[in-house]
Amino acid sequence: MVRKYVQSLEDKHFISTEKTEVITKNGRKHNGTLLYTIRPIREAIDYFHSEQLRRNA
Repeated sequence: MVRKYVQSLEDKHFISTEKTEVITKNGRKHNGTLLYTIRPIREAIDYFHSEQLRRNA
């Protein structure tokens, strides 16, 4: 359920995510959590405007 909201924020260019890996003491790799980066609001606004222009063209 959370993934849907994270995807929505990514689609709007508010955040970017990266998958991480965890290496256990015995050397096995496991999926870690996502690393979230909040993007500058100006990028999200510019993206929104460019999408509006593209849809209306």
